[in-house]
Amino acid sequence: MKKTILFFMTVVLCIGLNAQIKVNSYGNVGIKATPSSTYSLNVSGSSYFSKVGIGTSPSSAYSLNAPSAQLGSLRLYGSLTYDPGDDGEIIFDNNGGEGRIRPGYNMGCYIGSYYYQFKQIWTYKLYVNRVEVFSDERLKEKIEPCKNLSEKIKLLKPVTFDFISDAGILNMKNTKTTEEIIGSNKNRIGFLAQDVQEVFPNLVRHNSEYDIYTINYTEFIPILTSGLQEVYDYIDVLENENKSQKMKIEELEKKIDLLANNITGDLSAIEMHNTSSLGQNSPNPFTEDTRIEYYLADEAKDAVIYIYDMNGAQLKSIPLHLKGNGNVILNGGDLKAGMYLYTLITDGRAIDTKTMILTK
Repeated sequence: MKKTILFFMTVVLCIGLNAQIKVNSYGNVGIKATPSSTYSLNVSGSSYFSKVGIGTSPSSAYSLNAPSAQLGSLRLYGSLTYDPGDDGEIIFDNNGGEGRIRPGYNMGCYIGSYYYQFKQIWTYKLYVNRVEVFSDERLKEKIEPCKNLSEKIKLLKPVTFDFISDAGILNMKNTKTTEEIIGSNKNRIGFLAQDVQEVFPNLVRHNSEYDIYTINYTEFIPILTSGLQEVYDYIDVLENENKSQKMKIEELEKKIDLLANNITGDLSAIEMHNTSSLGQNSPNPFTEDTRIEYYLADEAKDAVIYIYDMNGAQLKSIPLHLKGNGNVILNGGDLKAGMYLYTLITDGRAIDTKTMILTK
């Protein structure tokens, strides 16, 4: 009786297994799915494998052992959960070729998720269409504006460099790829992590596993933005000061024109009295003393040189007694730094007016 029951259980089990595992004429296997004409193994639903060999014996080192001669591609539908423990790895060994890991159709898969993120991704080249960094205000705390970074930016030392010959090409089998990497390691531009660490230590990390210093280049963006804003703020200040100075100069020019008209009248209509004349002071500008030359006609009886400020106020008067060519020395210590007017008046008539500048 027991043998009969065991026989029927074996038959039922075989029927159930036969319904879920199918093999086609190519020797390809389907588990809960029709065997594929392209892939050696087609599995539908969740599956658990401990040690599997496809086209070869299971490996004692790898959970899945599938030589390229028997398995050109491994295609997965649904979810694949891999728990490597502490030191496990998924190794793609294409024996020196250029294999690919890709989705079945464009933009058809995700690598990781918000709640299940990879800790590190090491790669030589990364081609992306767009990079987005977590920057939601709700994910941040202790938010403070960046200030006074322009001085620190001036301490950065951009350099050109070559990576040493074996940087990034260890364990390479593909000669073509090795040569490409060696070529791209030349004539690089960037920073030295140790230099950046002295200025912005929070942008530099040290990987103790490989003893390598790395730079977070992405966070240079707000640093450079803040520095650029400080420069623009300084430019705005200079432009405002320039506008203010320009307005003051325009006002002074108007006052000069007005004073000249008040002192000399319409210069185009004034004829010089006799042949008296007034020369330009020298040196001009001056800091200590300056010489004013003049010529007095013989007919001139009363001649005086008057010194005015730019508001028209008389500051000094210098009587002249020598006829013909003469000069007077004006001591700059008697005046403050600024722009002044001096006029030669003979017998009550203005002969000429000129400007001079005193600097300290």
